[in-house]
This record gives sequence, structure tokens and C-alpha cells, in this order.
Amino acid sequence: MPDQPPDLIQGTLEMLILKTLALTPMHGYGIAMRIEQISDGAFRVNPGSLLPALSRMERAGRVKGDWRATENNRRARYYALTEKGRRAPQERNRKLGAPDRRHQPHPRGIAMGLLRSTQDGIRALRDKSARNDEIDEELESFLGGPSTRRCAMA
Repeated sequence: MPDQPPDLIQGTLEMLILKTLALTPMHGYGIAMRIEQISDGAFRVNPGSLLPALSRMERAGRVKGDWRATENNRRARYYALTEKGRRAPQERNRKLGAPDRRHQPHPRGIAMGLLRSTQDGIRALRDKSARNDEIDEELESFLGGPSTRRCAMA
């Protein structure tokens, strides 16, 4: 990814961290393992990248860290999202011009709209067909025989 700007790569790591912490507070090693797990091994975050990112995010007010005992009874710094951190993905999408998923129509709504449009189209065709039949009947009565259009269709 050498052609990517560094702030985009840095922002990607931060978004992965925010997504990971959206579920539950975790310590650094747990965050790294979770990112590797959700990316099917595509992303392996080393401590030399993760810890500076967590420090930046803490200074920016997106995460809050506190020392606790781990499952193994060791001390580790656990990180949790702040309210600002919860809003960060929507702000980033807005900044990059990406649509906010909350304002996109639901697929069921799209499907119902298509169904209504299709039903309206079918109704219009039936009305047009009925009107054509009326015109054919008028032509037949005026000409005294079947219209040329009906003969061509038969």
C-alpha cells in the first residue's frame, strides 16, 4: 500500500480498533487478536503499531484506558469507547463522502417500491390494452368489419 496516504492507513487501523471496542472493553493484546480474527488473518497488528494508535485515540478522547487485572491475574490496560469514539465511524464516513447506513433505504423498502412500480406498470398496460380493445370495437363498427390491426394480430 505505498500509494496510500499515511493518514488513511492510520485511520484504517483506528477504525478497526473502534469496531473491535464497540462490543466490549479489551486490553491491547485482546484487540490485536480480535482484529486478526475478524479479518481472517489478513491483518496482524503488532504492538509497535497498536499501542501508539491507542495512545493517539486516548489523547483524542475516542477511547479511555484503565488498569485492571486480566483473566490470568496480570495487570493490563483495558480500553473502552467513549461517546466521541462511538460517533467516530459516522464522522469519518461523512468526511470521506461515504453514505451513512442509517439514512439508506432498507432493502425491504426498496423491494416493496419495485413491487408497487411493477404493479402500477401492469395496471397501466391492462388499461392501455382495454382502451385498444375499445378502439378496435369502434373501428369495427365504423368500418363494418374487423379492424386491420386485429387481422394482423390473428
